[in-house]
Amino acid sequence: MVVDAFAAIGLAANIAQFIEYIVKLTSESRAIYASSSGASDNSDSILSITQDLNRFVSGLVVHGSTSPSDPAVVSLAQSCQDEAGKLITLLNGLRGTGKSRKWESFRQAVKTLGKKEKIGEMQRRLDSYRGLLTIHLVRMVSDSQSSVLQEMKTLASTSSRLNLHTADQLNQLQSMMDDIKIKSEEANSKTMLGEPAVPTQAQTLSTPEGDTCTVPLDIIQSLRSIVNAGTRISKQQHIVGSLWYTTMRMREHTIDEAHAKTF
Repeated sequence: MVVDAFAAIGLAANIAQFIEYIVKLTSESRAIYASSSGASDNSDSILSITQDLNRFVSGLVVHGSTSPSDPAVVSLAQSCQDEAGKLITLLNGLRGTGKSRKWESFRQAVKTLGKKEKIGEMQRRLDSYRGLLTIHLVRMVSDSQSSVLQEMKTLASTSSRLNLHTADQLNQLQSMMDDIKIKSEEANSKTMLGEPAVPTQAQTLSTPEGDTCTVPLDIIQSLRSIVNAGTRISKQQHIVGSLWYTTMRMREHTIDEAHAKTF
């Protein structure tokens, strides 16, 4: 199904955004508060971070009615859910004291729990997930047997059969996929060579261990655009297809030409 293929792309975008958020959270020197009254304007409260994590997790949950057709991406989403669960456990531990307190960073807060090494391990796993995600993205938009490209062919074929003028939209979709392939391959090859990727409309985050994790924000935006456009075309085809029948054009051939002087 088209929905399944584009659900896989949407899930990949959610994974990329989740990884970006977690790396940023565990790397930045940004004050966080454990306080019943919340946080100041220039800091994060533990409660708001927990709420953000829960929101990200909801975007990683695979629902039966829109199950993505890519098991590898689904598996990666489940791994990210596990990481979110571990972080929420740490956050609950920080809130458990019941006292108002300020830490200069999330890492400093976790250190008070004697679990600083867990953050380093988590960052290494997230970097691994990022590498896997770029590999999956390249495969999804370049492998002719991938569900995404198969469904692109289906969209083109159905549009032609229903005489829908969606060629420009489909070409734009293909162009975005080609762009994602190029940028993902570049990011992956530089990571394998140990070089920091140079982001284009992206955000580079340095981990405390000195590694660089580049989260391509423009790729996330492109993925979401592909999902929206692909789903829209699919819905258009479904509506027109429900009105279409085999003999609908036969009557056209039986209509006489209008008289030359007919207004």
